[in-house]
Amino acid sequence: QRIAMRSPANATGSTGLTMLYGDHLGSASVAVDSGGAVQRMRYKAWGEARGTSAGAFATDRLFTGQVYDGGTSAGGTGLYYYNARIYDPALGRFTQADTIVPEPSRPLAFDRYAYTYNNPVRYTDPSGHEACAEADTWCWNNQWYNARGWFWSAATGSWSRIGKPLFHTKELLTDYLEEAGISFTNLGIYWTFDEMKTVAEGIHWTAKAVGGMQKLKNLLGGGASFHIYNEMPPWLSGCGGATTIACAVGSTIFIFRDVWYSGRVDEKFRIQTVTHELAHVMDYASWGGLHRGYYQADPEVWHRSYSSGNMQENWADGFTKWVYESTWTSVGAYLPNSGPLTVSQYNYISQYVWGVPVPKNPPR
Repeated sequence: QRIAMRSPANATGSTGLTMLYGDHLGSASVAVDSGGAVQRMRYKAWGEARGTSAGAFATDRLFTGQVYDGGTSAGGTGLYYYNARIYDPALGRFTQADTIVPEPSRPLAFDRYAYTYNNPVRYTDPSGHEACAEADTWCWNNQWYNARGWFWSAATGSWSRIGKPLFHTKELLTDYLEEAGISFTNLGIYWTFDEMKTVAEGIHWTAKAVGGMQKLKNLLGGGASFHIYNEMPPWLSGCGGATTIACAVGSTIFIFRDVWYSGRVDEKFRIQTVTHELAHVMDYASWGGLHRGYYQADPEVWHRSYSSGNMQENWADGFTKWVYESTWTSVGAYLPNSGPLTVSQYNYISQYVWGVPVPKNPPR
């Protein structure tokens, strides 16, 4: 629940702090600015504004703390953004069917448009996928584990079932990535939640391969940041040509939307590109020692024609192949199909990651 917000600088350069107070559902109910002016916001049971104009309130994070698009009289839709789906407070229903059934044991969960099991004064739905009561520790713990790729197993009575990470909210996603010192720049301005989830999944599989988020943070030299542009700016032209999807400069990774969404790449490639760029950050943290050592491990093998003779790209390709050829990811083998890593290449990477080479005997 948000407790304060800072307003942009005014003409004199000063900023104002507004304190926010919520109700039992986390809905913004009272706002007090630095001058002591008080705003109040009240809601009907399903989230419609009651007696107050939602558009005039200090924040757009209103009912249960979700983003309100603005009333129709102000040119908005009157809808709420619930991360996975859009919610209509006038109808008390989601505008899209849920893509999952979070609790198959509950008959109401099979109503794919229902909001919080039709009990909006008790539950909230921070992700658009699963309703949680304020004091429902199990529900909130389940979302925390889901972000790390762990799911509840009725057979073992624990979060022991492994799968693709499920990020219910931006807050849970960024909280997870902070464990590896990884952040998004311009968060909430340029990044969509779907884009963040794709990047986070690539980070997740990379961390799982190397032994966890803390280990990944160490390999990155303390972390990394992701920045997105609609297209490559001129000052990054050294990253490549018009088909470059991403580029690592030091510990910052830039992603270019025009290629990210082009027809030549799919979600699998985007996820693996994240790992490829993280490998460049690792190389940067080693002062270039990784790409030189990888080349020396087997100077005769280049993974792709574009990287032939480019030791930095060959290292990043090799590391990405090492991650996605393994059984700990459901994404599948690395797209550039140039055959498996050689024994010496595989051993070099595992020696770097784990401190000891792990035997592997791929065909040559």
